[in-house]
Amino acid sequence: MDDDFYKERARQLRELATQADPFIKQRLLRLAGNYDAMITRTRPAVLFNVPDISADQFADNNGRKD
Repeated sequence: MDDDFYKERARQLRELATQADPFIKQRLLRLAGNYDAMITRTRPAVLFNVPDISADQFADNNGRKD
């Protein structure tokens, strides 16, 4: 199953929960949360611009170039 299925199922359950009594509403919202947890969480790669320094420079002055 794909992410679109899980998103749609969670949306349907939340919609049903608006019409349910408090006990059933709580259970439907918890189930919707379970579907949300199944959605693949992809994060974009974070790229850092790290200056080129030698290990000696880093050890000597914590990486600061004076």
